[in-house]
Amino acid sequence: MDARLYEQRYRHLVEGLPGVVYRASIRSGDWHYVSPVIERLLGWTPEEWRAHDAPWGTSVHEDDRESALRQEEHALETGFLRSEYRMRRKDGEIVWIRDEATLLEEDGHPQWHGILTDVTEQRTLENRLRQSQKLEAIGQLAGGIAHDFNNLLVAIIGYGELALQRAGDDAELRDDLAQITVAADRARDLTQRLLSFSRTEART
Repeated sequence: MDARLYEQRYRHLVEGLPGVVYRASIRSGDWHYVSPVIERLLGWTPEEWRAHDAPWGTSVHEDDRESALRQEEHALETGFLRSEYRMRRKDGEIVWIRDEATLLEEDGHPQWHGILTDVTEQRTLENRLRQSQKLEAIGQLAGGIAHDFNNLLVAIIGYGELALQRAGDDAELRDDLAQITVAADRARDLTQRLLSFSRTEART
């Protein structure tokens, strides 16, 4: 096959991938190749990205930068990088990126050959799932507490009503006992709300 035709087919294949294929120098930090998908992913054209001074370092979210660099240092020992971090698009929007690369040498120069994939939607779904699981756990805890507390309140209300019957004509004592019963009834209403909440979370 003609070398030019082979290169065209290879480039067509690379540019059709959903992620950003790249080749970057480890020593200089230069990006020797970036596929056009980067414009859709991060808002930069390949030319802008390659001409930008330290594009990766300035685009990685400041809270993830240190961790991403540590993972890259570790990958230099293993020869393979797999990392996830946030990046800031040219327009300021934050996206989650999965960075997978292999360490290769070209003419004695170590380079990363990798692909950047947008995993924002996946991360969002995972966060929603974790939140749902947390709410379910809270609901189960609330249900258990409410059930036990409700049993205690039944006893308190029962003994309160029994004490009222035995209070006779002592108005002050009857008033105090009545307040206990009223407070216990209110607390029972709250436990019913907790039980209702726990059942709702169990269904979601």
